[in-house]
This record gives sequence, structure tokens and C-alpha cells, in this order.
Amino acid sequence: SLVGSEMCIRDRIVYVIVSSLSDIYFEQAWASIWSLRFYNPQCMIDIVVDEQTIKVAKNSYRAKMLPLVDNIVMRKFSEEINNRERSRSLKTNLRHIVSGDYLFIDTDTIITGDLSFVDNIVSPMAMVDDMNCNFIDNPNYARLSDRLKSLFGVKVLPSSHYYNSGVIYAKDNQDVHDFYRGWFKNWSLSKDKGCFLDQPALYKTCMDYPNIVDVMSGEFNCQPSISIKFLSDAKIVHFFNDKNAESDLSPFLTGEIYKQIKKEEELSDEIKRCLLNCKSSFSSPSKIIPGEDVLVWSSNSFIFLKTMSRKYPKIFHVMEVLSFKLSSWILKG
Repeated sequence: SLVGSEMCIRDRIVYVIVSSLSDIYFEQAWASIWSLRFYNPQCMIDIVVDEQTIKVAKNSYRAKMLPLVDNIVMRKFSEEINNRERSRSLKTNLRHIVSGDYLFIDTDTIITGDLSFVDNIVSPMAMVDDMNCNFIDNPNYARLSDRLKSLFGVKVLPSSHYYNSGVIYAKDNQDVHDFYRGWFKNWSLSKDKGCFLDQPALYKTCMDYPNIVDVMSGEFNCQPSISIKFLSDAKIVHFFNDKNAESDLSPFLTGEIYKQIKKEEELSDEIKRCLLNCKSSFSSPSKIIPGEDVLVWSSNSFIFLKTMSRKYPKIFHVMEVLSFKLSSWILKG
């Protein structure tokens, strides 16, 4: 039976959707919002969109998703601004667009439980650490540190937090309005230097406005592509838009589930069952890569080997034989 719980969230849930018929971002939002409504049927859901996105939705099969939401907030953009910039602009300006306390959720998520916890948050803002780990343990720490120095001239503190912006709790007060004003300013500076990502600008804003953001438990933004620590108790699973995801690891990581929604032009009962069982969507065998091994897995050397194994399997086989002989020689020595 596809029937959810009866919990009631006082604070509203907000999504930003910028999408054309050539992508799957709207389908991602559809899946996430359906799963949110399943487990939290009484919650208030706002979607913030650009004019073109809602026009396309209302004149296509995507209109079937709209009854799931309570409010549609539309903003206009000039035609020369592309969808990537529109999306990040809406996200970093969201506090000035939506009234009331809210929980923002990225579209590439699936909700897996009751979210009424947000009503008990007392912090002005709350987020989860990126990659569900301390910044110093993030496999991209060195690269991100260099990027932050290049973009903003800041020195990264190992003890600081590098937050994931996929789930954000934000109260409607002056401090948070000021924070978002700073975030948009920093993102605009970043964009002018060629970096459209919002998380580096978020880090700089946390430095500019300390003591605004508190850490939220990883179960409310579980990122299983890099850490399974919080998967068992996760209330929000964040799968990411990963074009380089393993082809057979999970249909949520590769986007296959959203492509199926696009093909069928609806959420069939089978797709709904997949959404409700997303935590067990991973293929087997699938190996856990712990701690320092993640650095090897994320290295250019590993990416090179993986590319060779897929595109040039014969050359990879020769490399594998040579590597075996070399490693045997090293172990003997």
C-alpha cells in the first residue's frame, strides 16, 4: 500500500526548479516532492521557478506534478541568462523570495521519513557537512582550499566546516537575510571568475557571517555516493547529479530512474516503489571504500585506470599484468 504517515510540519519546504524538456531536473524534483508528500502529507511545499520552467511544465506532462505543491513562486530572467545561472541565482537569493522559516531541499534527493524535526531547530541556519565528514577529511580538501584561495583570497582553516548546500534550514530573521545577501554577493564574485558553484561562496559567507550556521546531523542530508555512515537512519538521501557515476551502482546515482519518469511521462506504481526503496537500490557487488582509500579512489591515477579499463580494455590488461609483476617485486623487496 502506497500510503504515508500523518505528521505535520509547521515550517514550509522549498525547492528551486529550473528545467527545460531536454534535461531531467524537473523529473528529479517530481520524485523528491512525491516522496516528501508520501512521508509528510500535511507539509507546505513551495517551488521557486523561472518563467520558462513553469510555462513548459504547464503545457506538458510535467503538469501532473503541480498538484503536489501548495505554492508556485515565479521569477523572470532576461533571455541571455542560462539555466545554470538562473538556478544558482534563485538559490542564493531564496531567503529574499520566500517568506517564513523554511527547509530548502535540492531536487536530486529522495525523502525517506518524517521531517517534522525542522520545527524544533532553534539555530538561525543549519546545514550538513559536505560529503558527510569534517572538512579536513574531505578527499577534495586540498583542491577546495586552492579554489577558495584563488576565488576569495581566504586561508582555509582545517577545523572549519565546508557545508553541503543541498539541504538548508533558514529562519526568517535579519541575520539570515544578511547572510543570504552576502552569499549572493560572494557567488556573483565567484561567477565573474568562472566558478558557478555555490558552495565555495557559501564557505566564504560563513567566514563573513560567523555564528549563523550550525551543523545538522548527516541523516538529514545523507550523501551515499561518498559516505554510507548515515544511510540507515537517513531522512533525506542526496544522490547528486553525477554524470560520472558508476553505471550499475544505483539508478538514482546515474539518473536512470528520472529518465524512466521522463519516458513514461508519469510516476508509475513501479517507480513509486523504487522511490520508497531507494536505500536498497544499490547493486551487488558494490564495495565500501573507507578512510584514506577514498583519496586513492578520487585520485587522477585511479580515474586514468578506470578510463583505460573501459575505453581500452586490451591496453588495461597489459597494464594489469605489469602492475602485478611490479607489485610482487616490491613486496619481495
